[in-house]
Amino acid sequence: MMAGSVVRSAWVGRSAGHRMGAWAAVGIWLTPESMPFLLASFGGLGLFWSRHPEDRNAGMALRAAGTTFFILVAAALAVDPPFDGYLVSETYRLSIVYLILAAVACAIG
Repeated sequence: MMAGSVVRSAWVGRSAGHRMGAWAAVGIWLTPESMPFLLASFGGLGLFWSRHPEDRNAGMALRAAGTTFFILVAAALAVDPPFDGYLVSETYRLSIVYLILAAVACAIG
């Protein structure tokens, strides 16, 4: 679903970016093993935008995806925190590590 949103982002723009960010947050919440695919999707869209700077849709989609990804990961972390606390670094479940990843994705957009 997220890969389809990445492809549509070049033409559709912001709405496809919101879908991309939402599916990225769902993927990272369900299984952190989806992180390489998330990074490839965000990186692919960023690479397309850097090669075609005249296409504003890709930039708007990247900004929308990063913002949506950050908001939904923060909400999921608030609802489902790690057992040892919010600031514990756990790579096998949703934790501060993935919140920082989402913040970086939001800052890049």
